[in-house]
Parts: sequence; C-alpha cells; structure tokens
Amino acid sequence: ALQYTSDTKSYYRGYTNLLYNSQGGTHHKMLDSALYDAWNKFNLEGLKWNDIYLGLRGVVAVFISNTEFSSQSKERLSVNKSQLEKLRLLIVDEIYKWLKENDEVRESLLKRFHEYRDSQNKLLARKEIKSLLYVNESKNGQVRRTSVVRKLRECDSKVREGTELFVVEGDSAMGSALQARNQHTQSLLPMRGKVLNVARFGDVKDSLKNEEVRSIINSIGAGIGDDADPEKSRYDKVIFMADADADGKEIAVLLTGLFINLLPELVKSGMIYIALPPLYGWQDKKGYHFTNKMSEISVKEFSRYKGLGEMDAEELRISTMDPETRRLVRVNYPDDLGAFNSILTSSSVKYQMLQDQGVIREE
Repeated sequence: ALQYTSDTKSYYRGYTNLLYNSQGGTHHKMLDSALYDAWNKFNLEGLKWNDIYLGLRGVVAVFISNTEFSSQSKERLSVNKSQLEKLRLLIVDEIYKWLKENDEVRESLLKRFHEYRDSQNKLLARKEIKSLLYVNESKNGQVRRTSVVRKLRECDSKVREGTELFVVEGDSAMGSALQARNQHTQSLLPMRGKVLNVARFGDVKDSLKNEEVRSIINSIGAGIGDDADPEKSRYDKVIFMADADADGKEIAVLLTGLFINLLPELVKSGMIYIALPPLYGWQDKKGYHFTNKMSEISVKEFSRYKGLGEMDAEELRISTMDPETRRLVRVNYPDDLGAFNSILTSSSVKYQMLQDQGVIREE
C-alpha cells in the first residue's frame, strides 16, 4: 500500500509474516528499488534518484518460509534479495501500469518532485556560496582591517569613509603602487593574468570558485549577487588600475563585467571606477606631465610606459592614484544587461562599444 503526502520525508512500515520490523530491511530496499524502476520509465531528467520518494508513505508485508533477521528481536529483515526478486518485478509492473493510466496524478507528482529539487539546488548553492564568502558585518561605518585575503595590502583607516580599493593588474606594478599610495586610505589587491569573463557563466557559484574573483569579492566584503549590500562594502570606492595598452583595456572590461554581473548594486551606487594611467610622460621645471597622445608631446625627453610597472612611485601617484591629479571613469549599470553580456562574450572591440553605450564614461 502506497500513498504520497504533502510531507518531504518518506516512511515505511514493514512486516514479515505479520510481524512488525521496526528497522525495515530487505523488503524496504526492494520496494524502493521497485518504485525507482517504475518511475524511471518516465522522464526523470533533472531529478535525483531519491526525489521520487518525496512524502511517500508505504506499508510492505511479505510472507516467506525461510526468514532471517538481524537480531533475535526481529527488528530488521535480512534475507537475500533473490528471495524477493520475483515479487519486486511484479510490483514494478503494477506501479508502472498505475502511473501510466493516471496521467494527471503522475504529472502532478513529477511537478512536485521538480519543484522540490529546484528548491534544494538553490539551498545547496546558497550554502556553498556562503562557505566561500567573507561578508563585512561591521556597524556604523567601522571596518576591521583584518587580512580577509592573503595578498590584500590593507590601508590603516578603521572607517569606510574616504577609503579606496585599487585592483591592480599584475604584481609588477605593486612595488611602485605601495610607495605611491596613501597608506591611510588606499588598499591594493594585485591580480594575476586576465580576470575570468563571468558573462560566460550563468551561475554565481561557478564564478566564485575562481580564486581571483573570490579575492575581489571577499576583499570588498559586501556579499555577492542580489544579496550584495553597498553599505557593507569595506571601501567607499573600488578602482581598477590596469595598463594603458590594449591588454589593460581588456582587463578593465572583464572587471567591469564582473562587477555588473556579480555586484550590480555597487555599480548602481556609483562606487566602481576605472583608473586612466597615461601612455607617455615627461618632467620639466613645472613638474610632471602625462598624455595618451604622441601629438601632445613637445619635448625630446619623454617616457613611453609599456605598463604600470615602468612608472616610478611619484609618476604613478600623480598620474593615476592621487585624487587631486588622477583621472577616473565611473562604471555605470547598462540599460540592457543581455546586450551588455553579448558584447562581453563576442566582441573584439568591447571597450569602445561600452564607451558608446555610456557604461564607461569620463567625468
């Protein structure tokens, strides 16, 4: 006798020769097997094997001559499965026949199995995501400057107001950046190689498994996805600082995609920026001068910066890090996220297209 209930747990009562077996045994296992074989003749794609027992209540009684139990109290039937195989096959046929003849009940049950599996998958994903996350729980703008990420070089300020996190391309620029920064308010997080293109991943959990992505998310401490809270961010601003060449722009675009997809509320709050380091620089009696255009260079002695690592600390500070003299562009949330992600996954001119869309816009 079988009946599905609105519960999420299954429960059987088993009897052998009218004797109750409180711990089940062979007949329980054979009934499970019969049910699975019967249900498996229908489409169970997307379900786990035990989802078909959701809320099931059953009574299974067998009458056999050669009984074996696990103890003298006969709490568990322990006969060989071969003794019950003919009965199991008969039950498979009967359950399958009943399910096939009762379309409405069968489809209703399948729908419930899928809804339950979807909810369990989401719950498991949230648990897995939570285990990978550091979320800042400090109150009233106070921040504990602990080493939440090993390679993060923290600032000294114990409050969020006025602080900045620079996500720096490569380790080579870190030497100059450490000397150039305002240690009280500016933190540095070096990134190795190209950042994961999160637009290619439909699942936040898959993106978070990437170490570089996880380092950025946990350094900020605001959470991830729809649950991210700008008020929990450990910094007022997050600034991408990549080389001024084409590769640097590509990295800036990938970081833009990361924040728009994984931390949209921070983008909407106007907290995410891209630094604009120069390609050329020179020094005269008036001080340092920088440009990205050869036509603006009027001196013989100038430097061509192949990367951030080629600047000394003073050049990097004045051109790219000092709020009084640097240039930044703010990252804006796109009007059409789908169109934005299609650019991110297919275009070779992503940066220019994002500028044209107004996602990256100079102030």
